[in-house]
Formats: sequence, C-alpha cells, structure tokens
Amino acid sequence: MNEIIKLLYKIKERPGMYMGYKSITSLADFINGYLLAKHEDGVEIDFLPGFNEWIAERYSIKSSHDWSRIISFHYLSPDTAFDKFYEHLEEFLVCQSEK
Repeated sequence: MNEIIKLLYKIKERPGMYMGYKSITSLADFINGYLLAKHEDGVEIDFLPGFNEWIAERYSIKSSHDWSRIISFHYLSPDTAFDKFYEHLEEFLVCQSEK
C-alpha cells in the first residue's frame, strides 16, 4: 500500500485530528498541502493516478473539475461527501487491482 493510501486511511479514522472536522473540502485541502510539502522536499507524489478521470466518468462529468468538486456537487452535506469519497476510493482501488 502506498504512502498516500496509508495516509488517507489514517485520516478516515480520525478526520478531526488531521483536518479539524470531517469535510471533503478539508480533505482535498489537506491532500493538496501534503503534496505541496512533499514537492518542496523534492518528492513527487502523483495522487491516485486516474482517480480524477474515474470520478468524472462515474458522474458523467465532461468538465475539468477535480474529484472533490465533483463529489461535493452531488452530496450537499460535507460529511456525506467525505464518506462518499471513501466509498469511491475503495471501488477505485478494486478496479485498479483488477487491471
């Protein structure tokens, strides 16, 4: 399991510890900050390659919105959108392992 997946599962268990409160927007901001910090340390991490396209296809979105905005649009509650992200993550990882 790669580093970003491990971190995502830690966040899922204790979102308040990492982000203050359970929200898909906070999750996306946390991930972007984490990736920026890694980049500044000279470490390039590609966040779930293909995930954004997979989410866009799943929701039949043709625009260039990122995964967090697409999910947020469909689930008005930040808490529900956060949970839906993790459901989608599980499905995505299964799809990737079958390739």
